[in-house]
Amino acid sequence: MSSHDDSLAGLDPAVRQFLRDWTRLDDPAVAERLLGPVILVGGAGGAPPSTTALPSERFVAAVVGRQRAMSDLPAPRLGRVDVVELGAARLVVTAHWHVAGPGGPLELVGDFLLERTAGPGLRALAYLPRTDVTTMVAGQAPVDDVVEEEPEVGDVRS
Repeated sequence: MSSHDDSLAGLDPAVRQFLRDWTRLDDPAVAERLLGPVILVGGAGGAPPSTTALPSERFVAAVVGRQRAMSDLPAPRLGRVDVVELGAARLVVTAHWHVAGPGGPLELVGDFLLERTAGPGLRALAYLPRTDVTTMVAGQAPVDDVVEEEPEVGDVRS
């Protein structure tokens, strides 16, 4: 579902693999590897902002539903990635994704709190999207021109 820029080649291989796999959460084996039984999810654009602990199955269902809703858009392209190490076991990764929306390019930004697993991989403890892609795309939807019918005799228009 995504393509990757070669400029990301200097990233920690585990971070690069995690971000590649993140777009494949519809694969149960990938979802099980990347998510624990519960994930903290932040609400993008909520007022007030909130964070909810979700069972991973519910989170995956929401992600897959959003992927289906956005399936007519081109695949997102991973752009800049910032990594902050929080000791040996945890890190915060901020990923900037780019996608061509119906009204122009969109930048989707999300933060991940990740922990290193016993193997070479990473597991998400929290996902904090900074952007709500569904709302952004809806706000960019092309405007359909509505052809108004001619008024009938006696109709008043202001």
